[in-house]
Amino acid sequence: MDRNRPRQRIGTRPKPNLALLRARIESGMSREDLGLAAGVSSKQIGLIERGIARKSRPATLVGIADALDRQVFDLFPDRKVLR
Repeated sequence: MDRNRPRQRIGTRPKPNLALLRARIESGMSREDLGLAAGVSSKQIGLIERGIARKSRPATLVGIADALDRQVFDLFPDRKVLR
């Protein structure tokens, strides 16, 4: 078992974060650009967009929202961060 691979329940599919994907594309940023601006890797941005990274640190989510000039709850409505 690969310890670095996020766990997923059998029979479930991750729900993509379309709000984040849309915001990133509208801003004209690549995953790498957003990762650099938010202080995380482009791989982490991709995992969050695809819904695979379910447990991101609040500071990560805030960094992403700030880099896109958006509110955290607009990009991550299902997360209980700063509500």
